[in-house]
Amino acid sequence: MPSDHLGIFENKNNDGLLLTEESTDDPDELEVIQRLWYYPFGMHLEGIGQQLATPAQDYRYNGKEKDEATGLYEFGARWQDPSICRFTSIDRFADKFPWQSPYAHAGNNPIAFIDVNGDSTRVYSTEGALMGTVNDSYPNQEHFFSKTASAGFILGMNAAGIFDNNTAALYLRTSSDFYVGKNTRQDLSNLSTRGISESTEAYAIGVPDANRELRLDDISGSIPIGVGLVPCNHCRNGASVNLSVGFSQSQIGANSGLVTDVHTHGYYSVLARQRGIGVYREMDNISLAEPSFKVDYSGSTMAKEAGFRFSLLATRHRYTIHSLGLPWQNSYLPINFGQTYSYNGSFLRNVPEK
Repeated sequence: MPSDHLGIFENKNNDGLLLTEESTDDPDELEVIQRLWYYPFGMHLEGIGQQLATPAQDYRYNGKEKDEATGLYEFGARWQDPSICRFTSIDRFADKFPWQSPYAHAGNNPIAFIDVNGDSTRVYSTEGALMGTVNDSYPNQEHFFSKTASAGFILGMNAAGIFDNNTAALYLRTSSDFYVGKNTRQDLSNLSTRGISESTEAYAIGVPDANRELRLDDISGSIPIGVGLVPCNHCRNGASVNLSVGFSQSQIGANSGLVTDVHTHGYYSVLARQRGIGVYREMDNISLAEPSFKVDYSGSTMAKEAGFRFSLLATRHRYTIHSLGLPWQNSYLPINFGQTYSYNGSFLRNVPEK
């Protein structure tokens, strides 16, 4: 059924006209299935329209997804509470707007303004180097470019004010090789859940789908648990993540589509066990989302043989994008230590040098 943030309709008799409550008294003939009315900040107006439980319409006020359990709207970078007309967390760009509350939504005037998502479009090279960000009004995504000159040109035009933020973001989003989006983040969260349930690292490879969004193929079951570069009974042996895991040498060529590998950290990880499981029992410590200097930056055997240049690391509450190292003096020299994001795509922090 066609739908938008104002409701759901169904043209049952295909006459191009919609029968409303004013047109018929028969509920079976009604073609406006759901009609939603809002206060300015998104709370539903009670007593008018139709707010049926089924069919479900999750994307409501301003087209944002509503979490029925909490009543909050997901705005990408933050959650908004329509009952108090505020966000539930502060704006990380609050220092740019000292005259208003860091919790304010749309400058306290949602009729005239929209609230941008923060650093919504992050631009990466396919070597995992963060090239720049564009603060637009689109949902948070990380876009990767093999031809960095074109991305650099658009970022430069944006910095010079020739392209406004939304125009620059649209160019970037339509010309990237692939991107990390909402579905990718759900895949990362699912992979982390497997690691938690098995108390062991989970592994996946990343392949862009037909829409260029990076999707994960979980290959954990094909990788042995045991001694790798660091003795760990809760780790999968990264040296065994190789081309024999479901892929031949020919399948991993330039046209294979494989672009990265992914693994998880949790309270079962070496870092957590070295520092004490109790410290990380809730798996909410941001350090778990960071790669260790040598082991994680070196990449798996598959990453080396396939020529992957960046990797993803997933934990319960967040994920990190980081470069894979370059061989140098029997060690690895990272190009980029990485950036950590929450699962709604909000930037959390840069990974510090170990």
